[in-house]
Amino acid sequence: MCEPHPDNNRLALYKYSCIVIFNDNLIQRNSTNEVFLSTAITLSLAFPALADPKTDIDYIVKQTLTRNIFEGAVMAQRELLVSAIENEMRKNDLRISDPDAFFDIFIDEWIEEFTTGMQAQTGVIYRNMFSDQELADIADFYRTDSGKALIQKTPLLMQAGANLGRKVGVTTSQTVNKRLAARLRAENVIIDSPSATEKILELLE
Repeated sequence: MCEPHPDNNRLALYKYSCIVIFNDNLIQRNSTNEVFLSTAITLSLAFPALADPKTDIDYIVKQTLTRNIFEGAVMAQRELLVSAIENEMRKNDLRISDPDAFFDIFIDEWIEEFTTGMQAQTGVIYRNMFSDQELADIADFYRTDSGKALIQKTPLLMQAGANLGRKVGVTTSQTVNKRLAARLRAENVIIDSPSATEKILELLE
C-alpha cells in the first residue's frame, strides 16, 4: 500500500509508481488465480469424480439382469428343463398334453417376477464384491458400444454355449466313461446296490 509522499515536486512520479505497483500486484494476483484454476482443471481431468456407487450398481443391474437375458438362459436349457418337468410329473402319475406349451406358459408367468426379484437383490452382491472404482469402471464399460453389444448378444452366447456344451459333453463322455468305470471299480464305489452298480459299470465300459 502506498503512503502520501511529502515532496510535492515528486508527486507525479510517485503517483505513477503507485499505479505501476498496484497494476503489478493485480496482475500477480490474477496470474495466481489462473494458476490455481488451471491446476484445478488439470486435476479434475486426471481424477474424474466418481458417480455414486448406488447409481453405478443400479445401472449395471438394469443392463445385465434383464428379462431377455434370463429368457436366453432358460431357453438355452429348454430341452433339458422340459424333460425334467415331464419326469417330475410322471413321478406323480400326471401327464401333460403339450409339454412345450406348458413350459412356455410357465416361463411367461414366472420370468417377469423373477427378473424383478433378481434386480432388487443383486445390488447387495455388487456392493460387497467391488470397490467404488471397480463399479465405476464396470458401469463405464457397459455404456460403451462394446459393452452394449455384449449385453445385447448375451442370450445368443448362452444358446450357442448350451448347444456347444451338449456336443462337447457327448464326445467327452465317450472318452471318459471307461476311465470313470475303472476308478469306480478300483475305489469300490457302490451305486444303490452291487447289482445296480455292475449294470452301470457295464454301460460305462
